[in-house]
Amino acid sequence: QILELHKKWLNNEAGGKRADLCDADLSGADLSGADLRGADLRGADLSGAHLSGADLSGADLRGAHLSGAVLWNTIGNQVEIFTFQTNKYTVVIYQDRLQIGCKNFSQSEWFNFSDDEITEMDSEALDWWCTHKQHVKTWCEMVNSCSK
Repeated sequence: QILELHKKWLNNEAGGKRADLCDADLSGADLSGADLRGADLRGADLSGAHLSGADLSGADLRGAHLSGAVLWNTIGNQVEIFTFQTNKYTVVIYQDRLQIGCKNFSQSEWFNFSDDEITEMDSEALDWWCTHKQHVKTWCEMVNSCSK
């Protein structure tokens, strides 16, 4: 029903309402092909959700959990969304954001965090970050270059 009302909202039809899925538990949900343009997905748990072919253009994904989400052919603000799993954390790159595990910050914030700030996130985070930082940065650059 939320998606039906959202579709009406997108089409400027009477009774339409922007999808407010803020903090919603959508883990494992099948949202394949869903038109979620402009939806509020802040803090939503989308872990393991199927978002293949979904349109997330203009959607607010701040703080959303995308670990294990299936994102092939997903549209997000006309840029690529890329996810990969490491030995400890799932990494999701989208727009100018970067989510590692459950921590979601801008890419520039991630690459400017001090060792102490990374350590405060998780007791094992600094070792992981030192090992994977350059790889993550390379992937961000690749995703960002594809979006131009």
